[in-house]
Amino acid sequence: GLDRDSVGIELRLDGLELTTMYEPTLFSLSSFPSIDRDMNLVVDEVISWASICAAIESTQCDALESIRLGQIWRDTERLGKGKKSVVVSIRLRSFKETLSAEQANAFVDAMVNSCQDRVGAALRG
Repeated sequence: GLDRDSVGIELRLDGLELTTMYEPTLFSLSSFPSIDRDMNLVVDEVISWASICAAIESTQCDALESIRLGQIWRDTERLGKGKKSVVVSIRLRSFKETLSAEQANAFVDAMVNSCQDRVGAALRG
């Protein structure tokens, strides 16, 4: 016997009707190299990660491949009361060409400006 109570269950999935059809989405991979950049933004404590992502995505940068949260840092002495520092890692890649540093900088500048306008972010040092 078993030392503990146990429960078993059997599910008959063949009787379920599929109500949706899953169609995988295929996308092309770029043969051009990516450029990774980090932005260190100071925002109010109440600003959500989703709001920051939405501000970045609103630039409609066609070279934006991914956005990742690097880290969140809080220090009242250095940042001020009710503030946090959010490190945002972005990956840029074009399907048409190798991006130059100037192009990447222009995309990042647009994203920082959007974060300033939409969520009141300030670029940290």
